[in-house]
Amino acid sequence: MWNLVRVLRLGLGLIVLTAVALGLFVHHVGVPEPLLRHITAQLENRGWAVTFSRLRLRWYRGVVAEGLHLCRVEAPHRGQLFAEDAEVLLDWPALLSGRLQLNELRVRSGRLVLAVPGPSQTNLNEPDARGLGSARNRGAGYDKRIGLAKPGPMLWFNDIHGQVRFHSDAVWELHNLRACCLGAHLQAAGVLKHAAGLAHWPWLTPTGRVTEAQRARYHAVWQWLRGLQFDRPPELSLQFNIDGLRTNWVQAALRLTTAQVSWANGTASNLSLHVQLEPPAEPTALPTAQVQFQAAMCRAGPVQVSGLDGQARCQLPIEPTLPVSSSVELWLARLDTPRLHASDLNLRARLASSGTNGWPRVSAIEAVAAQLRCPWAEARRVQLTSRLEHGATNFLPARCALEL
Repeated sequence: MWNLVRVLRLGLGLIVLTAVALGLFVHHVGVPEPLLRHITAQLENRGWAVTFSRLRLRWYRGVVAEGLHLCRVEAPHRGQLFAEDAEVLLDWPALLSGRLQLNELRVRSGRLVLAVPGPSQTNLNEPDARGLGSARNRGAGYDKRIGLAKPGPMLWFNDIHGQVRFHSDAVWELHNLRACCLGAHLQAAGVLKHAAGLAHWPWLTPTGRVTEAQRARYHAVWQWLRGLQFDRPPELSLQFNIDGLRTNWVQAALRLTTAQVSWANGTASNLSLHVQLEPPAEPTALPTAQVQFQAAMCRAGPVQVSGLDGQARCQLPIEPTLPVSSSVELWLARLDTPRLHASDLNLRARLASSGTNGWPRVSAIEAVAAQLRCPWAEARRVQLTSRLEHGATNFLPARCALEL
């Protein structure tokens, strides 16, 4: 009897010792080569190209990929993810049966590079001594391997920390994402369904149906964003719910607050911005965007505004053109220009654009001021109403009606 107990004890000790030795081997040396090839092949079959410097198995963190580089096989120039450390939680029963099922991905010290529509001859990756796209804003780990198959404007998300949970029904759930983008501290969370469908969204396609005029507009926007300077990093939060198979179904809330921001010929203080995107009630309708913004002071060139409060609402087109219809309302405590001064000013504008080139067909503007003063006149309670009918190819009015 005692001999049997000693044999069982010895066998159990050998099993534990073998398990510990195997664990130490996998921890220090890495995942066995056959398993490594199987995981890589499974990802490539799903359209992902992945490389890493080392893949380890840790009992308290799962599979840990060091020096991770991930991108789509068919379009690596559209987006690439780099991470110094990424934890991958696998469904081990599924893996043993030959299927790769990711349950969760946790990224530390990551960088995401996304292509945005823009002129083919321009690359916003080029260092700028003053702009937010400069190397000092990209972080010390700037990687020259991101030569990117196609030159063009790139959007950088640096110092990424967060986790993504993968559900079996093509749903990705993003939790507690933190990153730096365009000089701002970003916090994001949300749900993304059918992520592969985003590759076919016209707004996210850097080539194809995007015209040169539209690319030029994108280029101007990104160049302006690069030139923004903040006294300290602003806070940016994002909540979203997106279905990649429905280009008109986007639900998101974006908030931005900053104490001071300046650009090439202007500045703003105590700025807050709230953007709300809502999906349409009908499947074939267009999504809507509502924007609210406030600023204690705003200056652009010789024009200065105090006590700015405004809101805008528009319908977003599926194609990358100007909004189909929009309305803007502004309240200004004071407006000062070299030759015009106004107080308690209220501005309202409504625009309806064509469905072809995006230029406005008709715009109506109404302005009401409690007091208006210029070098040759002064008036109280001034109201101006105008209706403009624009040309077919540009913003210049072909017909105008004014009422004062």
